[in-house]
Amino acid sequence: SFFRGASPAARAALARRARLHEPKKKDTLFREGEAGRSLFLQVAGRTGMMKTSPDGLQACMKVIKPGELFAVVVLFGESPYPVTAEALEDGLVLELPAGAVRKLLDEPTFRDPFIATLMERQRYLADQVRQLTLDPLENRLLAFLRDHYGERAEITPVLSKKDMAAVLGVTPESLSRLLKRLAREGSVRWAGRRIQVTAEAWRRLATAG
Repeated sequence: SFFRGASPAARAALARRARLHEPKKKDTLFREGEAGRSLFLQVAGRTGMMKTSPDGLQACMKVIKPGELFAVVVLFGESPYPVTAEALEDGLVLELPAGAVRKLLDEPTFRDPFIATLMERQRYLADQVRQLTLDPLENRLLAFLRDHYGERAEITPVLSKKDMAAVLGVTPESLSRLLKRLAREGSVRWAGRRIQVTAEAWRRLATAG
């Protein structure tokens, strides 16, 4: 859908320069601080945007789902990658050289839908900031699980509890306390590699808006 508005000649030119990667879990697509030359489209699987702290510890700041663009910052100058991109599971990722995408932006039929996509991404990020600032942690956890896996009774997350806490903007201890409370209530249980969520928990999230 990202390239539907481009002319056949422009799509063919981009296809000649694009590369399809099949990263395995834990593979690195690019590292924080490296010169940014390409942006990426997640086709299958999930990729974690990892940030390194001054003391060398890594935390997952965002999870990229299928259909999402990432590393878009490279379109707007010679910027280094601000994060490390690490495959959270086996997947497919399309690498798009920044120069080739910039040429596509000369075509209004591609440029306008593409800019609309970027604006939608900005609205999503603004909503994420609102959630991290205002929403209770329980709602943030359930909203994340819903957005990435759907309202399922059992989920196998690709993130560890530590990385889940980083994505939600809290300490691992805060997430642990929440999970213990939810387990006592019988609404959400994270045991081993699986999370079980009751229908009542999903209804509470819907009611919270």
